[in-house]
Amino acid sequence: MAVRKKKAKNTMSRLLILAFASLCSAISVEITTPRPSIECSTQNCIISFANMDDQSFEGMITEEQSGILALKFSSCQIDRIPNSTFDKLPSLLCLMVTSPGLSIIEHGSFLEASNLQFLYLPGNRIKKILGKTFAGASNLNDINLSDNEIEVISDDAFDGLEHLESLNLSRNQIAFFTQATFSPMTDLVNLDISGNTIEFLDARLFINNQNLNGINMADNQIMSITNGFLDILPHIKVLNIMNNPCTNDTELESVPLIKIADSKDQNIEDEDALDKCYQNFLDMADPESTDLNDLLSKAEIVREDIETDIIADLTEQLRERDVTIKELERQDDLLKIVILLFISVLLFFGVLKIIVHVVNSTYQRDVHSRLIEKDVEVVKVDPKQIIYTIEV
Repeated sequence: MAVRKKKAKNTMSRLLILAFASLCSAISVEITTPRPSIECSTQNCIISFANMDDQSFEGMITEEQSGILALKFSSCQIDRIPNSTFDKLPSLLCLMVTSPGLSIIEHGSFLEASNLQFLYLPGNRIKKILGKTFAGASNLNDINLSDNEIEVISDDAFDGLEHLESLNLSRNQIAFFTQATFSPMTDLVNLDISGNTIEFLDARLFINNQNLNGINMADNQIMSITNGFLDILPHIKVLNIMNNPCTNDTELESVPLIKIADSKDQNIEDEDALDKCYQNFLDMADPESTDLNDLLSKAEIVREDIETDIIADLTEQLRERDVTIKELERQDDLLKIVILLFISVLLFFGVLKIIVHVVNSTYQRDVHSRLIEKDVEVVKVDPKQIIYTIEV
């Protein structure tokens, strides 16, 4: 009996200890787990530690924040970009998602993102870039998809991005690009495809990218590059092919205006050149520390450039309109002259007909009066022939 009581007492003690430990653990989790928060200024908002579904996003963003220019999701549980992001934030210029939860960019996510200029999605789990992924975001200037798990990029993934100048696809799992991948981006200046598994580069990849002046293709498995690769890139200034099997003994080393950075040609000057070519406001070592104000300053500069282009386009349209208006006015004057001439001709023949009629009537009356004076009786009058009978 005493043994049973002792065992029961020990069991109770263990249960109390386990309950106490569970309570302490719950309290510890409650203390150490940050709560969802949103910090907003007049220009930007940072949402942190939130389970970011559509409903929670809509609940966090109020009408007072509808005019913000930059939005950052930091350490959030987020599988996709909330559907109402650009509906509620129509002025948004910059969007950042640095938490490692984003796994898909849904088709139609950017249909209302016509003002978006900078999209930063580094360090997430995106595996595919599907066709027309960025449709609607026609003013995008800079896309950063580095440090994801991208394996597949559809041929038309970047359709509609004619104004894109910088694309970062570094440190993914991309093995090849098709000829159509980069074709839509006619304004592309800087391209970073380093840290992938690319084995071969075809010159035709960049046939529509005449403005490219920097390509970083370091740390791939590139065995060969087709002849004429540099002939189609007249503005290329920096080409980083470091740590590729084809680095040594290639025609690239002897081409002027090209700075080759490889394992046997590295110095401060090379690093400076690459820094200038691939400068990025995003701190790749610690993307969480990226300052949204820096992004906004860059966005404002690009927006000024876009506004300058728009003004130039409007000026050209106004000039063309003035030319069209003058041409229409000239045609209108010619039409008026033709109408006046036609009316003048009609009036001339009308007046002439009246004159002929008056003269003819006057002549007939004169003849008639003379016949009456000679006691001539008019027996029959025919419009075409007048027959008179004279009594003597």
